[in-house]
Amino acid sequence: MPLSYISLFFKGLIKYIPRIAKVTLEAEKVQQIDAYYQQCAEEGATEADIATSKKAMSAMEVILGDDERLERLAADIIEHYTEACDNRADVVQKAMIVCSKRHIAYRLLNKFEQLRPDWFIERKSPDDSRLPKEVLQRLSPMPTIAMVATRNANDPADMYHYLGDKKRIKELDEAFKAPESNFRVVIVVDM
Repeated sequence: MPLSYISLFFKGLIKYIPRIAKVTLEAEKVQQIDAYYQQCAEEGATEADIATSKKAMSAMEVILGDDERLERLAADIIEHYTEACDNRADVVQKAMIVCSKRHIAYRLLNKFEQLRPDWFIERKSPDDSRLPKEVLQRLSPMPTIAMVATRNANDPADMYHYLGDKKRIKELDEAFKAPESNFRVVIVVDM
């Protein structure tokens, strides 16, 4: 009987390690924002309009999707994951990154590609020379990292194409479950 993820977690075989990228706002940006709202007021915007705009600008999605934050987060995860692999080469290291929105997940994936393009080269395993031929034959070439989500007709064309169809999702799912597979890091969206 296969073990569930929950039982693996309680046996210490799956670990939850939160990686949080701090959100910072430079003083210069704060001054630019203040100057913008002062200009809006001078041009006739009401206090209610300005308050509504400020509320929208501080929405969590805007903060979580900040480009610099995503780059810092990707760099931190790469460093942490690489260190875990180096320190415990005898243990299969798989990681799941959970994002709040699909477009943020896709932008994070793109940050990983900028920082580690080698993770996007499809291979059957991290080191094919260590596996018997019969194991290699059942593995499909996969990147080290991929995003798994259903696509939507309203997605930008590049994201729509990347996400693929249900067959691709199933292939990624099976590859992630295979300990020998090159697919080690998955990005998903919290529904």
